[in-house]
Amino acid sequence: MEWDEVGQDSLRAARLTQVPHARSSVSRAYYAAHSVLARALAGEGYVPGANRQTPPHEAQPNLIGQYFASRGDRFVRELRARMRRLQAARRDADYNRRVTIGASVSLQALRDAHAVFLMFEVTP
Repeated sequence: MEWDEVGQDSLRAARLTQVPHARSSVSRAYYAAHSVLARALAGEGYVPGANRQTPPHEAQPNLIGQYFASRGDRFVRELRARMRRLQAARRDADYNRRVTIGASVSLQALRDAHAVFLMFEVTP
């Protein structure tokens, strides 16, 4: 299975769980975008470190700037913003029981993930 397919599967799961399981939906939306980003980075020559198949989550902003600078500042800014928003929401959804993750948060995560797919011309 290719990373785009993994991403598409995760995005489908995010959509299906949005209403009944908003936390799971946010997590799946993040991983959908992360998978598509991993494929796009590999296409630009990025090679993950030992024992990894995708880039470290915390390295994404720097990698985006390094590997996609040729696409322009606007592309880099938008991609970084969407991935940061998704990652922050995913951290809250997965690890912060005091934060309410409801329909509006999961909808924004789905929108951000969908946009990342389109930025890399991957069918959502």
